[in-house]
Amino acid sequence: LNSNEVKSLRITFVLGICNLLGYLVIMIYVAITTVPIMIRETDKRIQRCIQTLHVDQHTDIKAFTWWFVTLVFNIMFILMHTTNFPQHFKTSTNLYAILIFG
Repeated sequence: LNSNEVKSLRITFVLGICNLLGYLVIMIYVAITTVPIMIRETDKRIQRCIQTLHVDQHTDIKAFTWWFVTLVFNIMFILMHTTNFPQHFKTSTNLYAILIFG
């Protein structure tokens, strides 16, 4: 490497570090200030909705568990994968079985 390339690499490295530090400062600020406010507001809204919920008018909100959501996402992944890559359907059967039953 000649001296011009080394200078360019040093400048790139310093600017990259400055960019990373700026990003970290912004993310730490958001994590300290905005995230707790959003969590608190979300919890308040959830409590308000639960208090005004009439069971006879609505379905049970506990019916949609993370297991069901994950199952739906996995089925959608399988449908998209088989649509886009039909030639790999037979070789991907183990993957599909793990996604559905695993």
